[in-house]
Amino acid sequence: MWGRRTGHRTPRHLTPAVEGLDTRKLLSAGRVGANLGPYLSPGNMVPRVSSPAVIVDPHHSINTFLAAQIGSGVDTVEQQVAAKGSSKNAQVADVILSNPFIHSVFSRQDTYTLLGSVATTALRATPTPTSAQADSVTYQVPSEATYTIAPGAAMATVQVLPVGSTRGFVLMVPISNIRTFAPADSGKAEVQVPSSLLPADVLRPPTPAVSNGPLTQTYSSAGAVILSAFRSAVPRSGPNAPRSIPGLRLAGAFATNGNFRVANPGGLLNSFRVAVDRNVFALSGTQTNKLNIGLMQFESTVASMSTTGAFTPAVPPAAPKLPKGPLNGTVTVSLGTLRELTNVAATQTGLQIPNLGNFPGRIDVGYVVDRQGNFGISLTVRGPLSGAPKGVASSDVVAGDLQVELSNARNLSDLTGTRNIEGLNQGAGLSGALSASSYNNGTSTFATSAGYGSGFEFGTGTAYTQVIPLGNVYALIPESPKS
Repeated sequence: MWGRRTGHRTPRHLTPAVEGLDTRKLLSAGRVGANLGPYLSPGNMVPRVSSPAVIVDPHHSINTFLAAQIGSGVDTVEQQVAAKGSSKNAQVADVILSNPFIHSVFSRQDTYTLLGSVATTALRATPTPTSAQADSVTYQVPSEATYTIAPGAAMATVQVLPVGSTRGFVLMVPISNIRTFAPADSGKAEVQVPSSLLPADVLRPPTPAVSNGPLTQTYSSAGAVILSAFRSAVPRSGPNAPRSIPGLRLAGAFATNGNFRVANPGGLLNSFRVAVDRNVFALSGTQTNKLNIGLMQFESTVASMSTTGAFTPAVPPAAPKLPKGPLNGTVTVSLGTLRELTNVAATQTGLQIPNLGNFPGRIDVGYVVDRQGNFGISLTVRGPLSGAPKGVASSDVVAGDLQVELSNARNLSDLTGTRNIEGLNQGAGLSGALSASSYNNGTSTFATSAGYGSGFEFGTGTAYTQVIPLGNVYALIPESPKS
């Protein structure tokens, strides 16, 4: 070593001891012994998924899910809308479904898998597939090029194309197992493949859960009412959409405010993929207790608000301030049903919700995820929209749909509470709805939904949301993230 002042070498007997180097550090730094190789450090990166996201046709996927959850009748409406071409009258739904982010959400099989999982928890449902569903799997094939039927043959050769890294396959099925669609979708078909014929290493589409819990009747009864309204409805021309009218102005706001211009939508939708891959909605006992407590709180709060007339104020609530720019805080995907009727018995004007009774308005049940991967179950009810001039809106409104809602919430707890909401619903067989809301804590939301229904309404109202946090999809243990 060199002396600090003289630059001369210090005698060895005066050299200070090696300082600060732990023996274990010397072992790892030096070339002592055999190399042990790398190791895994859990929790340092986003969990890998075992398979790529499955891309589906949103038109058929929405139809299939709604038919399973909303109940008998809605499938007939779907067929008649397609046969009559009446979907061209649903301008709101058309604008919604053409939005790139909304299209991306509804094009993911993960969306429907997660909603099906929520149906088995928040709706207290159980997967109860029919014997046909249990013995076969339904695949969508894009064109006649993927199946071949020889003249006079009883069997058809079917090719199921590969998706991502999953393998495709070719097999023979009875001709009766092939279902074709209306002329507008003549290039597509569904094929029911017996489970016994499927190769072991191919992707199997999940079977939609069928609800059989307390909220089942609330949803499943909607199908028959939607069908009855569709058959008895008379087409009417909707009004213009001036920017000064609450509700009607949402059509222009959706197109110009950029609320759905989501930064990095692939990253946000990746949380859906991780949630499905990790099966986060297969709830543990602790999570089930949280859910049950949350449901009771939700029912109690809504019942109290209903008693005080909070959902049916004498004066329409003030319209919320519409948010500007992207809403990048949370995304909520939910199954909703709407029922506000006047030409029925007084006890049947609204939704039949257990422990709440007759509730004119809308209910949504779904899942919510924020940018950090925190997830939970979201329940929302809102009262009727008011403020529209007489004769402009319908006296009877009914719908069943899937909704996507974005917010600027900083965390999931910001979404629990009462909010002023304005909305626009257009039901022309195919239905579309837009809504915006604001909380007292400054959180803003904008939501879009598409499904089936009849009637036209717009204006303002009151909504209440209860979010039940259940964990973090990226955590080492999803139900027990680090606080």
